[in-house]
Amino acid sequence: MTSLPPSADQPSADERPELNGDRPGPGPDLRRFLEEAESSFAQALEKMVAGPMFGLLLAQTTENMVALSKIARESADLAVSNLRIAGRRDVIRLERQLGRTEDKLETLLQEIEGVRSELANGHRVADRAPSLAPASDD
Repeated sequence: MTSLPPSADQPSADERPELNGDRPGPGPDLRRFLEEAESSFAQALEKMVAGPMFGLLLAQTTENMVALSKIARESADLAVSNLRIAGRRDVIRLERQLGRTEDKLETLLQEIEGVRSELANGHRVADRAPSLAPASDD
């Protein structure tokens, strides 16, 4: 592995300050500067949030986000319908139709079971429902 010669902008290894070496690092000064910056930033944010305009801005931002999500949802529905594949509305409509069909089949099944039980007991279907009796050729 080749090493590059040190550039004029960068100090050589002998000139670099070491944090744990003889020269002190920027620790105390840097820490104090960061604490002061954090304190002033916190004060500025508290002052901004305390004003009435912040609440208005927050409300408008929330309204905009809700509107954007509605637009995105409607755009996605439109894209799905343009692709001619079943969308959310189509699936909901089919679900309702399937429910109605299942209810009708359940009713029909109950009627068939009732007719079977009557036949098993020896009763005639004609006695139960005259309109369902086969027409006689008399």
